[in-house]
Amino acid sequence: MAMNGLKISYEDNFFTYHQPFEQSVAVVPDGTTCIDVARKVAVRCKHKQDWDESFFVGDLGWILDQYKKWKKELPRVEVYYAVKANSLQPMISTLATLGCGFDCASKNEIAMVLNQGVSNDKIIYSHPCKFTSHILFAKDEGVDTMTFDNEEEIYKLKELYPEARLVIRLRVKDNDARSTFGDKFGATVEEAKELITRAIKLKMRVVGVR
Repeated sequence: MAMNGLKISYEDNFFTYHQPFEQSVAVVPDGTTCIDVARKVAVRCKHKQDWDESFFVGDLGWILDQYKKWKKELPRVEVYYAVKANSLQPMISTLATLGCGFDCASKNEIAMVLNQGVSNDKIIYSHPCKFTSHILFAKDEGVDTMTFDNEEEIYKLKELYPEARLVIRLRVKDNDARSTFGDKFGATVEEAKELITRAIKLKMRVVGVR
């Protein structure tokens, strides 16, 4: 399929990214590694004026294999890819083609995913402290599933988007993670009980746990 001039198909194995925002997808011979591609790109770019800028090489075939493995081993568990992890168009386009769901943390990420033809029911607005304008954008686009981990967010959503489907975000211990979010986001189990009770009293729909 073609999206915004970028041709992507299941047979494409690698994509390269070079500042500023130049993206391309290429089919490579079997056995070619990301290191091989990176070396070729480096040689090709060394004669350019901006030769010392960074670039990124990724294996879309590996992404496809991992997604297939997930669906085989956990067929009842829907995947929601966190866009902030890698928001490059080849990544989003490939996952969208596979039918993946998306975890979006901002208005821009929601718009990016919607522009790839993803339906609004495959998106969860995951930021626990949302801007008013971003909530209204999500509402206008029909993105109604969103997370919360504090009482203020419940009242905000009650006022701006009472039809929203809420998912409580729990705090987890992730000391071994490269980037820890447990200190900033998420409610403890005891806090979650109180927050869910408050949301129900306000006639908000709590549909899940994150």
